[in-house]
Amino acid sequence: RDQIANLTGAGAIPPGVSGAGREIQMALALNPLFEATRQQIPDAAWVYYTSKNHFLALYPWAPSRDFHWSENLFGYDFYKLGTPERDPTRDAFWTDIYLDAAGKGLMATVGKPVTDPRGQFRGTIDLDLTLGTMSRFLAAGEFGHARVLLVNDKNHVIADSDDRGAPLGSVTGLADLLAGSPALRQAALKSGDRPGTFGIHGAWLMQTRPIDGAPWRMLMIIDRGALLLEVLRSIWIGIAGLGVLAAALVAFEQRRRAAGALVENVAALKGMTVTLANARDEALQANRTKSMLLANVSHELRTPLNAIIGFSDLMRHRIHGPLGNAHYEEYANDIQRSGQMLLALIND
Repeated sequence: RDQIANLTGAGAIPPGVSGAGREIQMALALNPLFEATRQQIPDAAWVYYTSKNHFLALYPWAPSRDFHWSENLFGYDFYKLGTPERDPTRDAFWTDIYLDAAGKGLMATVGKPVTDPRGQFRGTIDLDLTLGTMSRFLAAGEFGHARVLLVNDKNHVIADSDDRGAPLGSVTGLADLLAGSPALRQAALKSGDRPGTFGIHGAWLMQTRPIDGAPWRMLMIIDRGALLLEVLRSIWIGIAGLGVLAAALVAFEQRRRAAGALVENVAALKGMTVTLANARDEALQANRTKSMLLANVSHELRTPLNAIIGFSDLMRHRIHGPLGNAHYEEYANDIQRSGQMLLALIND
C-alpha cells in the first residue's frame, strides 16, 4: 500500500484500448512518481491525479470507505482552477485555503493541468500541503524579534511564526490577526510598501516580500520598541567598553588635546555601533527570509523526477530492446510526459 495510489471512479471500468482505459493505465503508471514525491516531501498530505473522465488516483493509499471518488470533487478549486476555462495558458496554480475532504485539515494545493498529445484537457495533477506543514517551515527559521506571516492573495494567513509549527485551527484573515494595530493592519492589507524594504507603521516596522511561484507574500513585522531596546543594549555594551578604555587613556594621558580627541572618538564609535547594529539585523533577517521556503520545498524533488524521466526515455527509445507491446510505448510516453509536467510545475 505504501507504493500504490488508490484509484476510484464512477461507472464501469472502460476497455483498456479505449481513451479512458489508457488514461487509467497512465494514472496507475504514476505510482513510482507519487512515491518519490512523498519521500522527498514527507509532509505532503496527498499527491493525486483528478481525471475529467470521473476518476481519481490518490497517493498515499487510503481505504475507499474513508475516501473515494465523488462528483463533488469537480467543484473543488484543485480541479476547477486547472480547467481550460479558468487556466487557458495551462500554468501552475495555487488554491485558496480549504478543508481537506479526506480529513487532513486545512490545506492549500499546487496543481497543473494535464493534456493529451492533441492538447485536449484530461485532468489535473496536484500536491497538497497542510497549513501545519507551512507553519513548520516558518518555525525552522530564526527571525529574532520579528514575527513572520505567510499570506495568500486573498489575505488569508497560511502560516505564522508565532505558532511555533502548530497548524492553524481555522482560516484566519490578516485583518483579524492584526486588529489590535490599525496602522499596521491597513498597511499590510494594502501592501503599499516597496518589496524588500522596511516601512514604519505606528509602533511597528514591516517588510513585505513576494514568494516566487506562488500567489503569496511574506510579511516580517517587528516591534519598534523591542528593537530599540536591543539597539540601546548594544550601544550600552559598547559605551561601557569605551568608558573603560577612556579611563585608561585618561590615566596615562593628561593633555587637553588627547582628552578632546578621545571625546571625538567616543562620539564616532557610538554612531558606528548604531549603524553596524542596524545593518547586521537587516542583513540577517533579509537573508533568512529570502532562502527559507525555496530551500525547503523544491530542491529535493528534482533528482527522483529526473531519474523517472530518464528511465522512461530509455524505454521509449528501446535502448535495451523492444518493449513487447505497442501499448507499453504509450505508457512510457505518458510516464515521461507526466514526470516532465510535475518537474515543470516544481521549477515554476
